Amino acid sequence: EECHRLHITPMVTLSHFDMPYGLEAEQGGWLNPDSVDWFLQFATVCFEQLGDLVPLWITFNEPMQTTVGGWETGTWPPGLSNNQGRDLYLVAKNIMLAHAKVYRLYDQSYKEEQGGRLGITLNTNWFEPKDDTDASHVAMAERSQQFRLGYWAAAIFLGDYPDIVKHVIGNRSEAQGFAEQEPGGETSM
Repeated sequence: EECHRLHITPMVTLSHFDMPYGLEAEQGGWLNPDSVDWFLQFATVCFEQLGDLVPLWITFNEPMQTTVGGWETGTWPPGLSNNQGRDLYLVAKNIMLAHAKVYRLYDQSYKEEQGGRLGITLNTNWFEPKDDTDASHVAMAERSQQFRLGYWAAAIFLGDYPDIVKHVIGNRSEAQGFAEQEPGGETSM
């Protein structure tokens, strides 16, 4: 209300690198497939309670940073790195599913009445080949771009991961002995 009084358009980010402690510590946080529904419930409360005041929503801020820092390097909450090469992809999948479900919920149930918009904040570096006449440099720059931005954007906007991402992750997963099925029976990348 104060933002409106000051002629500031509110923009609310629903998740900025955080998860309630009880859900993280006791139920596995974003590693738990139920996290998708937890986020949907949270977003529903936000839309119902604040939707008449907030016209702009962001589901997740920099989900790549959240997953890599939280589950691969362990430098950001929850600070885990004991399942490198696996957990970050499970977390990323759940975050993308949560984004998709919340996007659909808002689009189908709130957008027309509240007149707002909802999106996601993706972050990346931009990669250029050191030598643009060297095919290996060009390929590495493209691969880097696809893992940083394409991983998220292609899945969200095109419905699938970039081929190079699927190929590299599939080969690494096989080499690491990771199963093709995730817990709960869903097929992984």
